[in-house]
Amino acid sequence: VFDEATKKSTCAIQTAVAEKKGISNCSHCAIGHDANKTKIWKLAEMDSMNDIMFNKNTNEYKIKQLARNVADNEYKMEMLRFEQAKSMKAICSAKQLEKFEDLVKEIRDYFKPFNQNKK
Repeated sequence: VFDEATKKSTCAIQTAVAEKKGISNCSHCAIGHDANKTKIWKLAEMDSMNDIMFNKNTNEYKIKQLARNVADNEYKMEMLRFEQAKSMKAICSAKQLEKFEDLVKEIRDYFKPFNQNKK
């Protein structure tokens, strides 16, 4: 959709900002909790699915397969978060558990879309 010059300049700006903040230049990765949270992606890596989706010779099966892989990875991430929270709750005292639950809500609310401009 965008010409190469626009993609390159946007990626360069996005990468510079991400490096300064110590986060990933992928907005989805930056809010995650895995190894990609601080990964700096190359333009070719970031744009590969878009290239496949908007290619005149797109293989619909390949798109569905990529989408399934993304969904599977999202599921795995959610299950890891759940298991981690469950493990942490198991070792908390009642007072710690109350603080933990408040902290989880605060973090959840921080990442809600209406809070994104306040960062």
